[in-house]
Amino acid sequence: MQTLVTILFIAAALFLILIVLLQSGKSGMGVAFGGSSQANVGTSSGMNFLQKMTVVAAVTFMLTSMILAYMSSETSSIVDDYAAPAQEIPVEEPAMPDVEPEAAAPVEQAEPEAVADEAPAAPAAEPAEPVDAKPVEKTE
Repeated sequence: MQTLVTILFIAAALFLILIVLLQSGKSGMGVAFGGSSQANVGTSSGMNFLQKMTVVAAVTFMLTSMILAYMSSETSSIVDDYAAPAQEIPVEEPAMPDVEPEAAAPVEQAEPEAVADEAPAAPAAEPAEPVDAKPVEKTE
């Protein structure tokens, strides 16, 4: 059934292209945007044979495309048929030393008020000469 609809779809597409190319174009760029080069107010023009065939080919093309879309949505995808099964990767826990929480030393934190009240320490004065300074002898 799907093959028959696909053949009808391709035939309608090719026929629609042929019919549109056979029709004569109207003059002027305004026609492409819905305007008219002539003022035909109140006149009705009948559709000629090529215009009627264009409508038939367009309706056939649209119907077959919707039927093919519906048919393809009901079938399973090739990707679903050949999808690889998900593999579980074992997760190893990191090795941790056996330390009891009670045995751990508590961390002391300074109080923020005490730190703010203290004045910064003055930098230490540098000694004028090193205490254990020995002259370096050059040997050649």
